[in-house]
Amino acid sequence: MNIAQAALAALFWVLALWRLPAALRNPAQRGLCACLLSLAASASMGLAADTDLIDWAVGIPDASILFRHWSGLLYTAFALDTALAMACPAAHRRTRTPHAAVVGGGLLASLALYLCFPWPLVPQDFTQACQRSTAYCTTANLYAVLYPAYLATAAAILAFLAWTYSRRTRAPWLRIGLKVLAAAMALGAVTSLVRSVLGTARLLGTEALLDWHSVKPLVWTVYALALIGCAIPLCGIAAQRMLDRRALRHLLPLWSALTRHAPGIVLPTPPGTVPRLRLHRLVIEIHDARLALTPYTSPALHRHAARTAQATGLTGRQLDALTTALVLRAAHRTKESGCDPRIPPAAADPPTPANLAINLDFAAEVKQLRTLSRAYNSATARAYAPDLIARGPAECQ
Repeated sequence: MNIAQAALAALFWVLALWRLPAALRNPAQRGLCACLLSLAASASMGLAADTDLIDWAVGIPDASILFRHWSGLLYTAFALDTALAMACPAAHRRTRTPHAAVVGGGLLASLALYLCFPWPLVPQDFTQACQRSTAYCTTANLYAVLYPAYLATAAAILAFLAWTYSRRTRAPWLRIGLKVLAAAMALGAVTSLVRSVLGTARLLGTEALLDWHSVKPLVWTVYALALIGCAIPLCGIAAQRMLDRRALRHLLPLWSALTRHAPGIVLPTPPGTVPRLRLHRLVIEIHDARLALTPYTSPALHRHAARTAQATGLTGRQLDALTTALVLRAAHRTKESGCDPRIPPAAADPPTPANLAINLDFAAEVKQLRTLSRAYNSATARAYAPDLIARGPAECQ
């Protein structure tokens, strides 16, 4: 057994089983998971040891060949169906039924050929074992032409879609994964086309320049590239979720402090379990809480906070974050002391991007709020508001 091929098949199973829980929860993920499971089965049945084990377990000669054909049809069909559903929903709705009919016909045709084969002459592949002109061999050779022709067509469409959308996406991990997947599908289309040409030559009774076994190693190259192309986006999503959870942990203290003084801005519905959605909601509620505390600030308070922040020697974004943190601390103390708002709510500035410093780049906005959270929990900020309140609010008027 080739260790590299066995490792590749095992990695396909790991990737497929990793996506299985998400597929059970989300119907949109089921096509991708079914594709990965079919790929894993196809790669496993390409191993000699697994082939012998399947034949022994089923008790039917070369049943693994039939199952491998089915797996090849299914993973190509699921991949094409999923890609069309995401890229061209209208075309997917029009072609879904005819596509299912073609795939079903391929499954039935391979089963019929398998059942009709004269099994005393056990071949290596029941679709490529005939050289003489008989009705069975003609049908088998025709299947050996059409089956890889379908694989080549589907792989070419997938390569085109993957390459096209790799140039449109902004996420680097998705862009790289789609390009690798496009390369895998392009190589798969070429390999299947060669197989179809060889079947055509056998059907016409002519001598082919190449033998299928000479290009068969390319199949494992296609498997390897497909595995890498699928794994990069999935690992990128997992890494992004880890970063989102980390950002949530860093922003939660700031959110808790701000919403404690403005509880009305917290939405009653739970935010769910998706880290990115929770992070979006946390950022929105932090900005709403800052807006709710705006009436308890004043221009003099901003100037006093700026002078205090400058005295620490900070510059740039750290200085701006500390100034904002000091203002928020003072606004908290003013509200807790029971004082009336220094700015009437009607006269407060509206929630515009200018006065809330909202950045349309969400990653940059999260980074800015993490800097603010660190500044808010710094020793300077914790000592600022109590000292200011102790000297009385008149000094900040």
